[in-house]
Amino acid sequence: MKRPIISILLILAVAGAGLFAASQFAKKYAASQRTPKTVQKTQNFDSDELVKYQINDAKDRLAVCNDGSPGSYFFRPGNESNSDKWIIHLKGGGSCGSEESCANRWETKRNLMTSKILKDTMEGEGILSNDPELNPDFYNFNHVYVYYCSSDTHSGDSEQEIEGRIVQFRGQRIIDSLLEDLKNPDIVGGKTLEEASEVLLTGSSAGGNAVIRNLETVVNAVPDAEVKAIDDSGW
Repeated sequence: MKRPIISILLILAVAGAGLFAASQFAKKYAASQRTPKTVQKTQNFDSDELVKYQINDAKDRLAVCNDGSPGSYFFRPGNESNSDKWIIHLKGGGSCGSEESCANRWETKRNLMTSKILKDTMEGEGILSNDPELNPDFYNFNHVYVYYCSSDTHSGDSEQEIEGRIVQFRGQRIIDSLLEDLKNPDIVGGKTLEEASEVLLTGSSAGGNAVIRNLETVVNAVPDAEVKAIDDSGW
């Protein structure tokens, strides 16, 4: 068993950089190693959109959002040539750490505390694009976008009563359950995360903070893979 290789690429990005900045930085990083690619899309990879999945048995595993709705993510499989390579992006969106701030977050940013508002698909952009002209180094990787709905930088495991409402902070359980689900061939449909040769963990803002907090978890989940990380504007 080969030892995992961990590289953390710390990015000081301008405000609002998000996925685009991560994509631009990653392209420069890989440019010196780039080899010519043949554009070959499979039927599953052809869609511009990632499809929404809910964490399997989310409530039983407590892998839930602040309001108890299932933790969710969007996924598009890679094509055959890079079907063993993965990008996992952790969405940002701030956090709350007191009864007052969490109550205010519920009133003003409820979309970041629930998965009930999610559509069935999302368009892949930046480092999650499947367009080889826009994203030449990673366009045909497996793409995973982890929705942020736990207000705890993807790293909590507790519950609190706030203004008479039970609020779940289960970001760590969502990440743990996600990594397990991506190893399930019945969910992934092709090569699973268990067979990964490379994994790039990325995130911006609160998602960047979550990259640092969850990097060891990802490394332990894929001990045979080379794991790299991009912390884009993490705070």
